[in-house]
Amino acid sequence: MVDGSDNDPVTLFSDMAVALDHLGPLDPVVLDRLGASGATVHSLVGRLLAAAAERATPVRVVLDDAHRITDRTCLDALAELIVRLPPGGQLVVVSRLAVGLPLPRWRAQGAILEIGMDELAFDADETAKMLHQFGMELTTDQIDAIHQKSEGWPAGIYLAATASRKSGAVVSAAPSGGDRYIAEYLRAEVLQPLDSPTMAFLRRTAILERLSGPICDAVADVHDAARTLELLARTNHLVMPLDERGAWYRLHTLLREHLLADLARGEPAIVRELHERASLWFQGHGQIDSAIDHAFAAGDTDRAARLFGGVVMELHYSGRTATARAILDRFDHHQLQEHPWMATLGAISAMFSGEVEVADRMEAIVDHSTFDGRPPDGSASFESLRATMRVFRGRGGVSGMRTNADIAVEAEPPSSVFRGWALNCSALASMAVGDGVRADRDFVGAVAAARAAEASEDEQLALAGRAMLAIASGDWVRARSLTTDADAVIRSSHLDAYALTVWTRVASARVAIHGADLAGARHGLATAASLRPLLTQAMPWFSVRSLLELAHAHLELADAAGARAAVRQAEGILMTRRDLGILAEEIRTFRRQLQGLPDLAGGASALTTAELRVLAFLPLHLSFREIGERLGVKPGTIKTHALSVYGKLGANSRSQAVAVAIAAGLIGGSLPEIW
Repeated sequence: MVDGSDNDPVTLFSDMAVALDHLGPLDPVVLDRLGASGATVHSLVGRLLAAAAERATPVRVVLDDAHRITDRTCLDALAELIVRLPPGGQLVVVSRLAVGLPLPRWRAQGAILEIGMDELAFDADETAKMLHQFGMELTTDQIDAIHQKSEGWPAGIYLAATASRKSGAVVSAAPSGGDRYIAEYLRAEVLQPLDSPTMAFLRRTAILERLSGPICDAVADVHDAARTLELLARTNHLVMPLDERGAWYRLHTLLREHLLADLARGEPAIVRELHERASLWFQGHGQIDSAIDHAFAAGDTDRAARLFGGVVMELHYSGRTATARAILDRFDHHQLQEHPWMATLGAISAMFSGEVEVADRMEAIVDHSTFDGRPPDGSASFESLRATMRVFRGRGGVSGMRTNADIAVEAEPPSSVFRGWALNCSALASMAVGDGVRADRDFVGAVAAARAAEASEDEQLALAGRAMLAIASGDWVRARSLTTDADAVIRSSHLDAYALTVWTRVASARVAIHGADLAGARHGLATAASLRPLLTQAMPWFSVRSLLELAHAHLELADAAGARAAVRQAEGILMTRRDLGILAEEIRTFRRQLQGLPDLAGGASALTTAELRVLAFLPLHLSFREIGERLGVKPGTIKTHALSVYGKLGANSRSQAVAVAIAAGLIGGSLPEIW
């Protein structure tokens, strides 16, 4: 059974893996990898397929209420899973509404069996016959109106006809539980036999999409909800069980609409309290998404913010960034100003995703807001959290980075889960002002603090930063040891797509070059290049520093084309931010080194950021038009970029380009051939 929390690809695929685990224990490593930070659509599909492959017999997965999946990334991942199912495997999608899957393509291929509304719904003739049975002699236009508005749904036609016969008027609109005639029918035919306590129970629990004994006890303030639900399900076809054990139920849509309207009319003062009770229950049972939903329904955005703050780091570290972003997007501008620490987290999330406009918008809210007390996300203060954001945003140039880093380090005590993050910011600020000794000292502290807090992202960045400093000082033995440790953190925590791993990739490549391992170096640089689209002016100093290091590594491999691609991207950022200390002069010096070197047109390293963004979608079963919709550009532009990718990778087709990209490390993992 799909619910709102499954609008996060990590959650959706983890839930499917748990279902497979019920058929027989899965390798715990598979379940762990599905919940990894930085998991991509590509990797999630591969990991779930690996789990399905452990079954001795073909697997059939049923997704009920699939219309609740609206997130585009989830739908893309689900489509990929469907087209890659092993022989004998089946995925059954049950939905009340159209699901955003590529059904037309699959129909043309004869790859699906559809039993949808068209098969179940009445046509115009069947609608006319039902209405005629009610003694209703209607014109063709009237019948067509009822049929069109009800979409041929038999129950809707029946209720519309019943209401029309009782009222003596023609009902031409789609049935609704709040309509006068439908409400009269439900009261007279469905609810009248119920006693007052049962009616009150149904009315008050109608705020819930799904009903169970425990939650209904809490919301309706009763003690026998499970028995009441069981009895209602046996005697009332509009109360329907959702599982064979009778643990969960739901109300028919029309009945629920009617009860909610009745609740709003009869007990408006209690509606907020009911949602508050539901929020408390869901919070106590670890279902924070639903707890936040009911907090919003209660109009209690303060509570919703506190709930979000309590889980935001868990969502981040478990890879459920889509869930965190969706919750954050529910708060309007005014509400974010009241809870500006959330805007700070939104800015940080956008920085790591390369989303400049979102980061700018969130930072503007932060700049014009104040907040007293300690945020519920675990940071010491709003000022501390804001200071770390400003370090990465490069506020006030390199001197401003140093000032803000000092604020964060002073505020975050050794016991804070943000201690490692603050020390990393301090180390980056020290690098920006040329103080390598202090930078290394802060990175050492960040490693220790991150390990204590089990913050693998912070640990990885600190190890990579120390490796970069070791390379700069010529200490290749220490650099190799540190990059090995950083790479181990990436692999164990599955941080493959995490923006801040770019330093580990570049440092590993430069260590490999020093050791004459040119093949390993090229693979490391290709992996780093796949992260280049995330390096934007959203975090200017880190992005330019990373691109400059990437350019140095390419030049050490005599790859002038790759070096120029990285430098051009860095120069684009410097055009908008000229207060990044010595980086501008370093870029100019490096540009002079490139003068006179041959610039070969081909090669993976020469891919532009736009081409890298398109390349990330090529393994997926999406057309150029569909890729364009995801990236917000015209299909013709996507085709142009794709053809350029093929040429630079020396490929003659999309499938060959994908294969070359996977082998080069530009795309992680591997999947069966599909093109």
